[in-house]
This record gives sequence, C-alpha cells and structure tokens, in this order.
Amino acid sequence: MPLGDAYSALETGVIDGALFTVDAGIQWKIGEVCKFALNAGITRAMLGILMNKKVWDSLPEETQKKFDRIFRDTSILFTSTYVRANAMIREKLIGMGVKMTALPPPEFAKMRELLQPASDIWPAEKDKLGLPGTRLYKEFNDTRRKFGIR
Repeated sequence: MPLGDAYSALETGVIDGALFTVDAGIQWKIGEVCKFALNAGITRAMLGILMNKKVWDSLPEETQKKFDRIFRDTSILFTSTYVRANAMIREKLIGMGVKMTALPPPEFAKMRELLQPASDIWPAEKDKLGLPGTRLYKEFNDTRRKFGIR
C-alpha cells in the first residue's frame, strides 16, 4: 500500500497497523489515527557519500585519508542528529496521545536472529568486490551502539 493511502486505511479500519518510521507519525500524520506504536529498534537512516572508484583511486593517499575523516565525522553528526530528532518526535507523539512501547529484549533478539542472514549479505558482497564491506558494516554498527541504537 502506498504510504499516502495508509492514513485513510488506518482511519477507516481497512488496516489495523503498518510499519512506519517514527517521523511518519508526524510527517504523514499517522499519529492522528494510530494511537499505539511499537519501537521495533529498526534503523532506516543511512548516509551514503558516494564517489566513483576510479576517481577515488586517482586521489593521493593523504587526500583519501582526509575524505575518510570527513566522511566518518559527517556520519557521526548525521547519526547523532537523527537520534535526537527521533527522540523529539517520540515525545511529540506521546503528547498527542500515542502510547509508545519498546520491543521487549527477548523478542528483539528473536527478530535480530531472523534478520541476521540478510544483514550479512551486503558486507560479504562488497568484500568480494574488493571493497571494505565488513569494515564499513562494523563501523556502522559501532556508531549505532555509540548512540544507543540497538
């Protein structure tokens, strides 16, 4: 179902629930028609800074190191901003009467176990291409943990 149809579908009882990011509660006004929300601990925010590999390879090593630092710092800034914004949005939804519930740790562990094979595919595919998939995936998860994201 297109996201634009979800509001009326929830409002009229065509559907009982849907998977949304917390910001949809405000941006798409889902918080007006959905009074219960489960924080499943799923992160959707990804920050990609892309560059053609041939261009990257043509850069001096010192320039590549500078870009690495800039990219890392930008990722950390983006993540911290995203975490703070989501906390503010959650508070606003609670103020609108939405009851927020966290996924209990045992259920989160089950979900993570079920989804882990899919999470392992991307780093392995990038490693096969000679790219630092495993390292980037580890840094991504380290950054998430640093900001309290499960």
